[in-house]
Amino acid sequence: MAHPELPDDYDPDKGLPFQQHPLSKAEIAKIFGPSADVQLANRSLRILHGRRVAGIIGDAVSFPDPTGYSERFARTALRWLRANHPIDEEMAYNLRLERERREVEEDLIADAERLGIYKPQGGVKDGNVYGESGLDAIREHYERQPVKTKKRPSQVEEIETNTGTVSSVRGRADLRRTDTPEWIKPYIEKAMLTKAEAPPNQSSWRRIWPSAAVAGLVVGLSVFLADHYVPPPRSARLWPDMPPAAATLLAILMANSVVLVAWRIPMAWRFLNRYFLSVPGYPFALSVVGNMFSHQQFTHFAMNMVVLWIMGTRLHDEVGRGNFLAIYFSGGVVGSLFSLVSFVARKNLVTSSLGASGAIASVIASWCCVNSE
Repeated sequence: MAHPELPDDYDPDKGLPFQQHPLSKAEIAKIFGPSADVQLANRSLRILHGRRVAGIIGDAVSFPDPTGYSERFARTALRWLRANHPIDEEMAYNLRLERERREVEEDLIADAERLGIYKPQGGVKDGNVYGESGLDAIREHYERQPVKTKKRPSQVEEIETNTGTVSSVRGRADLRRTDTPEWIKPYIEKAMLTKAEAPPNQSSWRRIWPSAAVAGLVVGLSVFLADHYVPPPRSARLWPDMPPAAATLLAILMANSVVLVAWRIPMAWRFLNRYFLSVPGYPFALSVVGNMFSHQQFTHFAMNMVVLWIMGTRLHDEVGRGNFLAIYFSGGVVGSLFSLVSFVARKNLVTSSLGASGAIASVIASWCCVNSE
């Protein structure tokens, strides 16, 4: 079985061409289903083929959290490549090991030369490219170094990037090997909202209108809240000694914190996938509300909450709690709906969105309007 050579400019993110021309829409639909994105599917096949040629395909092929498609999709693509474009993957693996061995040797020699414990010989003696006793000097130097043990990641760290996503959460199909702990795999399986290899074949209107109805209801309730909200008396307040603006923002921050922590709990992943993550391929109407309280990464959460606290307290003091909450909720659901509509319109069904950015943008815009002079 033939094995193509790995180009010097090989880029794992771009992969390698698996045939002269990309697959057509009809060919992609025949392999993966009618809802598969043609451009993304061809890119995924190129990446997989590149990993085959590079000898790093392995058995644990998947799209990490969150990327283009599910592991089932990746395995389907790999089966098609092996059936239609066979190469000697075992030879590719052995060649990769040989390349890595040479790189390690070159690094050792370079380090030894830099440390002054090895000087290149004028020629090769008895087939020894290291020179007389040079390798022994390198080994002795490294043996004198203190042993550094690698800290085993905690369970929290292990699941930090396994946030129970559905088939996808990002448009980029960056394939890599993943070593998912065995105890997490059942929760990942349960968290997947479908076993299908591609999103169901639905019209754009069918994907959008339930979420649009929920967004319209939330905007209507927000308008009603802004017109009829009456501040409670001091005795009825949960935190009577705290300024109203701080109390409102603290409650929102706590709600976002609870969801952030929930993403670290595998048992909660399926519920979060349904109602706190907006996925155009599998839209749930209530997710346009839930995803504006949802953050998977702490940096995303911290950045949003800091901006919300700074701008939110100022706007709250100027417009009051009823108007502030109306702005926050209506802006959040409109932002979520706009994100969903834009993805569906571009046929980008294998991505996702979450976060309070839309609500925060509405807060900032409202403050700018109030203080335009």
